[in-house]
Amino acid sequence: MPTRKLMCRIRGCNNLLAADKGGTSDPYVTANLLEKTGKPVKKEQFKTKTIKKTVNPVFDETFTFGDAFELSVPPSQLPSLELKVYDSDTFSSEALGFIVIPLAEINEQVEPKLFTRALQKFGKMKEVKGEIEVALNFSAPPPSPEEEGGGSSSAPPVDMTKPPLPVPPPCIPIDPTSDSVLRPNELHVIVIKCTGLPAMDSAGLFKKGPGTSDPLVTLTLGKEKKKTTVKKKTLEPVWEEAFAIPHSDPGALLMVQVDDYDMGSGNDFMGQVKIPVKALEDGAENREWRRLCTLENEVDNRLGQVLLAMRWMHNPELVASAAPVAADPALEATFQDLDEGDVELKNSHKPELEAEDEKVDGKEPNELHVMVIKAKYIKAMDGTGLLGGLPSINIKIPGMGKKKKEEKKEKEKKKGTSDPFVEVTTSTARKEKYKTEIIKKTLEPVWETNTFAIPESDPGAVLTLTMSDSDMLKSEFMGKVNIPLTALANRSECREWYSLTNKDNVLDEDRGKLLVATRWVYNPRLISEAEALDPNDMGPPLEVAHDKPNKQPNRVTIFVIRARKLQVMDKNMFSSGGSSDPVVTIKYDDEKKKTK
Repeated sequence: MPTRKLMCRIRGCNNLLAADKGGTSDPYVTANLLEKTGKPVKKEQFKTKTIKKTVNPVFDETFTFGDAFELSVPPSQLPSLELKVYDSDTFSSEALGFIVIPLAEINEQVEPKLFTRALQKFGKMKEVKGEIEVALNFSAPPPSPEEEGGGSSSAPPVDMTKPPLPVPPPCIPIDPTSDSVLRPNELHVIVIKCTGLPAMDSAGLFKKGPGTSDPLVTLTLGKEKKKTTVKKKTLEPVWEEAFAIPHSDPGALLMVQVDDYDMGSGNDFMGQVKIPVKALEDGAENREWRRLCTLENEVDNRLGQVLLAMRWMHNPELVASAAPVAADPALEATFQDLDEGDVELKNSHKPELEAEDEKVDGKEPNELHVMVIKAKYIKAMDGTGLLGGLPSINIKIPGMGKKKKEEKKEKEKKKGTSDPFVEVTTSTARKEKYKTEIIKKTLEPVWETNTFAIPESDPGAVLTLTMSDSDMLKSEFMGKVNIPLTALANRSECREWYSLTNKDNVLDEDRGKLLVATRWVYNPRLISEAEALDPNDMGPPLEVAHDKPNKQPNRVTIFVIRARKLQVMDKNMFSSGGSSDPVVTIKYDDEKKKTK
């Protein structure tokens, strides 16, 4: 591998800050390389001569970098050049400003390139002024990908056959419009390898080079976490490790995080990728390089790339074997969505949602049946011991590593509990609420028999299930689920795990999941006697006596029949909902008529 040198010619500075009483300074410049961690590279530091009594010094000195640090590396592993300007004094030096230039910006530069950069404050500086001029170039062009050992700023080629995903292709096409579809419930992932990772650890006291890392990958999907092994001292790790994660929620995100393993101070973040599970619902294998992002989810080419192979598929072994055979194929299909962790549902009966649907002359549904079954992974809202019933307190401990903080948070969460209940309502004007029983001191409540029949005929309505923690003074919000009734328009049972959101309807996987069975049906018992006698829903005939067709009309007959979905004007004092006492007033010129 050829060795490259960095040629740095510091030409001078302009309009520097005057640090001395005479309106001048005695400036000099230090130059050094910085690793990705921000640490200066030893034996790669230089200093110019001092120019006396001036704010426009001319140095015109050239320094060569690359003796103690290998510069024939991929751009993502190149260091940065730091230039600091000082005012020289007898006993100390005063900061005048600094700049940093990432060498990846000049990776292709073999001819000198002039940079004129404004100085920035550092240290205890209160103000800064002036600029610095420096010319930079490499002694040789960057090495080819073959010389780098395969590293490149672009995505390397992908072998679509090795290693193979240990799952067969789906035997039934995924068709969301089909009632008999076997929905995916297990995500298979192979973490194959990474390239171009940043060096988080120095190469060693007596070794040259860009440093190294001890990378590992963590897969997080909902509450499930999978970790690869740690690959020691490498920036091009190869794992080829396969994982199967039971999961059926298309709204979730797969988090892929690469860390540098550190047993003492905790792991250091290196990069992450967030992948929507919904993008994999076609059941096909997805194998591609993905660029790692910062914690703010911004792409940064210096962080490298990760190669993953993924397929979201249906695993029949995760379906409850004791489920009764349903006459309606749609009912059977929705039962496939039961989560893998529901041991109780696998080994016992499935709670039935008894909702008969009478499709009389194509009548539209008017009654919503909801069964709140159970929840899991919900938040602990109450502590234990003497402070039980109070929200748990997170205490920040200075000096604790990120990994240890997360472990402490998980332990504190496990210590607590909640008293959850669920309120069920729709977005219609009546605002009627239905409430489950309160399950005391649990993070995995089971309701099952809490079934509600809600009069609802508006296809634009939204079903909302709000989970709260019951307290003596005031209940605390835990999460909610919104289900548009358009999703239930096929009038078959829908039984799914829903991820809870925050109050702003933003998905928050830390809030847990809720298993709900729903069905929208037509119930003829909900219609009034007048509606039963009026199949066209237009009211009885308008009968007018003494009408003379050959005479000039001199009377208007108005038949006020009925109203629907009026606003609640009289709210209940001790419960939700309410009613109204409606009356209709008809005005015609000076005459006024009112209904009863």
